[in-house]
Amino acid sequence: MLATYHVHTTHCDGKDTPDAMADAAYAAGYQVLGFSAHAPVPVPSPGNLSPGKVAPYIAEIRSVAARYAGRMNILAGLEIEWVPGLGIPPETEYSSIPIDFRIGSLHFARLSSTDYFSVDGPAEFFRLGVEEGYGGDGVRLYREYYRELGNLVRAGGFQILGHFDLVKMHNRNARWFDETSPEYLSAAFEVVEALSGTGIAVEVNTGGMARGKTSEPYPSLPILKELRRRSIPIVVGADAHAVGHLDLKWRRIGLEFALEAGYRELVVLGEDGWTTVSALPC
Repeated sequence: MLATYHVHTTHCDGKDTPDAMADAAYAAGYQVLGFSAHAPVPVPSPGNLSPGKVAPYIAEIRSVAARYAGRMNILAGLEIEWVPGLGIPPETEYSSIPIDFRIGSLHFARLSSTDYFSVDGPAEFFRLGVEEGYGGDGVRLYREYYRELGNLVRAGGFQILGHFDLVKMHNRNARWFDETSPEYLSAAFEVVEALSGTGIAVEVNTGGMARGKTSEPYPSLPILKELRRRSIPIVVGADAHAVGHLDLKWRRIGLEFALEAGYRELVVLGEDGWTTVSALPC
């Protein structure tokens, strides 16, 4: 079954409308399409919904779902954010709105006790963030990143963990840290330990590749192999911000990566929770 739960639109930081994304997904052969706009956060972030924009977003996704009823199952979700020092922002202002699923993600790193930068923002902003917030020490950055990611997992309240090692996006040629070092992998594996037994699925995310930012999916192969060793379920996520990101070539790359790590099954989210399906490439 072809499914992806990580899709952004013009409601947040995506380039195309929900209708356009749904049409592209259906044309590609997807059977399940989950929209996951960036949820509101209490820090400046133009790519996130404001609380008042959640209801119109969900309403439009429900409208698109009705148009595709009987042909493609469309879900209305949110990508919720862990903000270091603040946790997961409360959903008080839109708690009455039914949400089908949530992706839990970490994008922010600290600049100070009250200021943040995005680890997947422009490269120059990332460089300034590491230099100003961490004294240029990439090791300090990844240690804090994985510590906060573990906190997100322990807090729970979501079904899918998004782009596990997003912190590596601007680390081409090991500019800031060595992703193969025992110290780095130990920090990442502590998050794997936290995931064990939670039922949270980890996303094999091809969005960085589709946007030309990374040469491999998130998470890296050593992390994915450790997830497999600990029997953590996975999904393959497009993290699509434009219709071209739903091209099945990206999904095939994610599936092949999962197979290389030893996975033979994926999970698909339905009304009764997770269902296991084959991970063989489509």
